[in-house]
Amino acid sequence: CFLHNATMFAVAQKNYAYIYDNTGAEIHELKDHIDPMALDFLSHHWLLVSVGRSGWLKYHDTSTGDLVTQHRTRLGSCNVMRQNSSNGIMHLGHHNGTVTLWSPSSQESLVKMLCHKGSPVTSLVVSDNVMVTGGADRQVKVWDLRMFKQTHAYFSSAGVPTSLDISQRGVLGVGHAGHATFWRPEALRVKEKDPYMNHQMQGCSPVQTLRFRPFEDVCGIGHAKGVSSI
Repeated sequence: CFLHNATMFAVAQKNYAYIYDNTGAEIHELKDHIDPMALDFLSHHWLLVSVGRSGWLKYHDTSTGDLVTQHRTRLGSCNVMRQNSSNGIMHLGHHNGTVTLWSPSSQESLVKMLCHKGSPVTSLVVSDNVMVTGGADRQVKVWDLRMFKQTHAYFSSAGVPTSLDISQRGVLGVGHAGHATFWRPEALRVKEKDPYMNHQMQGCSPVQTLRFRPFEDVCGIGHAKGVSSI
């Protein structure tokens, strides 16, 4: 993930997390972040957040280089993490189907929700008061964070939803198997019958990451054979 600007980015590697500059030179080795599986950056707080194989959620201040705090989730390894950019709360998706919400100031999770009963959470995304989760049960569920209740759900017929993202205009993107499916903004408020676009990538399965580019109608898709943009 990129840090406060495009000149530095953090990478989760096998043993530790590392920070590189835009020339590819290694700047820092963060040995406090052991076996990280997901990284995110809270730009308003200058905090690099990691969660890893050991199940520890760690916050690192990139302005001072200090480890601010670390929380034990007690839910095993975790590789699904997204932030709510409106309030800085971190959302973690776990293998037991739960999603937990975390703040640096609390040693215990703020909220614990059972989102996919009996199935691991494979992806999630948060936009203001809406959270969308994807599970190994092929369900894509839309949640209202004001009440912590599910509003509706979609079935991912193409495969397990491995990546989710919401654009600045409210378009929901779903990456599953060798497909990328896009739903209109209305699909987050009421249940739509069909997506408005389905992009198929032959021989590129599975889709690992799907992200919208800010300020442009462009979506980047990372898959088994590299990166595509549509």
